[in-house]
Amino acid sequence: MANKTNGEKLKVIVSHAKMDVNLCAVAYQMLKASKPEERSAMLADFFKGVRRSESHDSMKLPVVITKNEEANLMGRYGSYVDQKLEKLIAEGLEEKEFYEKLSEFFFSDEMLQDGAGTIAILDCVIDKRFPYHKINTEKAISMDQKHFIELIKRIGDDTLETIESALAYEFEQKTEKASVVLDLIESRDDLEERVIMLTRVFQYFEKQMLMIHQRELKRSLLRNLLEDE
Repeated sequence: MANKTNGEKLKVIVSHAKMDVNLCAVAYQMLKASKPEERSAMLADFFKGVRRSESHDSMKLPVVITKNEEANLMGRYGSYVDQKLEKLIAEGLEEKEFYEKLSEFFFSDEMLQDGAGTIAILDCVIDKRFPYHKINTEKAISMDQKHFIELIKRIGDDTLETIESALAYEFEQKTEKASVVLDLIESRDDLEERVIMLTRVFQYFEKQMLMIHQRELKRSLLRNLLEDE
């Protein structure tokens, strides 16, 4: 990789190394060693690469930060980074400007040096809003609870339950499930009704995730009880 730029080298590392705090440490050092005007594009590529790449973990990185050190650093700097991110995301910036400001924060803030800077990158990696994209909220539909309930009554329980039945049905392909659910939603002419039906899809998957979490918690408690015996 001798003739590659830092940005190109980082892309190779992301595609071959396990995603953990030590990959973030490597990224931080490579970003720090790069020209300031190059960092924002490198940051964007890093977060996109981490989310999109399927690493085969063939590259073993040195352990720069242990699990205990990671926990301590996250405890000290995590909330500070979160507050900065909230403000930055709330600005609704275009992608290029967002990463320019994020890069400036990472490498100009006196609080974020080396280990803390690594944790700042890790904090973004585990944030579900990354990689960042500007979201147009101008057409977002809001409504009060009374109107929400009126729309549910207008659609009817049978129709809403049919959506859940389609989501629970064992199709062979995800596209089959998606197309059936989409057809149910698009069968309604009213935009607000379609929005309500889509919220039912969200609610279904939220319940599924909660059930998975509860099962895992029960298994964990059972293992602990068996180990105590």
